[in-house]
Amino acid sequence: MKKQTRFGFQVAWELHKNKMQQGEFAARAGLSQSAISLIISNERKRADPATLKAICQAWPSYDARVRCIVKHLQDELHRAGFDPDATIDLIPKRLKNAGERQRVLSELSARALLDDDIYALLADLLNLVNKIPAAQPEQPGIAADPHGPDYHTK
Repeated sequence: MKKQTRFGFQVAWELHKNKMQQGEFAARAGLSQSAISLIISNERKRADPATLKAICQAWPSYDARVRCIVKHLQDELHRAGFDPDATIDLIPKRLKNAGERQRVLSELSARALLDDDIYALLADLLNLVNKIPAAQPEQPGIAADPHGPDYHTK
């Protein structure tokens, strides 16, 4: 049995988390169900850029999009011979403190200045992220109320 890619595993996990079937998600992404199945099963080891973009844009949340991009990048690091878990910390963190954000960006900038591969990775990541439309903030609606609106009979 072939080892599943991180990206394939993440796609499967997001489908489960979002309670979606492969066919339903494929329709959202403008892909065939078999294309999604091939990615999940590792029959297609690497998604081409158009497929990657379609998959990442089809998720209902920004966080799901980021998680899939991160897993794809980890697969690329692995293909290049690096240990993706030790090479770079790609787990997205919500840094609300401006000072902490500045520190992280400064550290990344310093590393990118010293290492052409890190610079190329960050430039590619920025290019990919810029191509993904910004997600709208999730608004609680009627679905947020587990009981729904009051129902009265006459």
